[in-house]
Amino acid sequence: MTPAELRALIDGDVEAAQLASAGKDAACAGWLSEIAPRERRPYLITKRTLHRMFGLIRGVQIMGQLRAVAESGDKEQAPIAAEVVDLLQPRGGDGDGLDISHPDAKTFLQQWAAAGLVTADEASQLLALAKVRATITADQVSAAMAADRTTDQHDEGAK
Repeated sequence: MTPAELRALIDGDVEAAQLASAGKDAACAGWLSEIAPRERRPYLITKRTLHRMFGLIRGVQIMGQLRAVAESGDKEQAPIAAEVVDLLQPRGGDGDGLDISHPDAKTFLQQWAAAGLVTADEASQLLALAKVRATITADQVSAAMAADRTTDQHDEGAK
């Protein structure tokens, strides 16, 4: 989060603004970490993720439905489904899986839900895996407030 974005978050919340104005940057950072929008982070899923989240039977059903689409011959959807099935296969390496944080992930999960491959709730749960709480530090709050604090100090010195 940039200092300008952080400053907008501070200014948009009464409690955060009061803490920052009082110079309680650590307390302000803790509060902002709670209320800040969640950030997208790379998150790889495999079919094991589906099994863990939705149970073995439902995970197998989802994979079966994806394989059926991949083998359907549909010129638009079959190649995408085939690639997704391939990406969902665990291979034991660090880079294995489908990155659910990719911007296209939301699109194809919505398409899967519309086609009945997953429920809307399952799609939301998968997308939520890539959203993590922002960690905001006291130093970041200090940087976001620096311009006002420098001005305040100059104003104080003029009195």
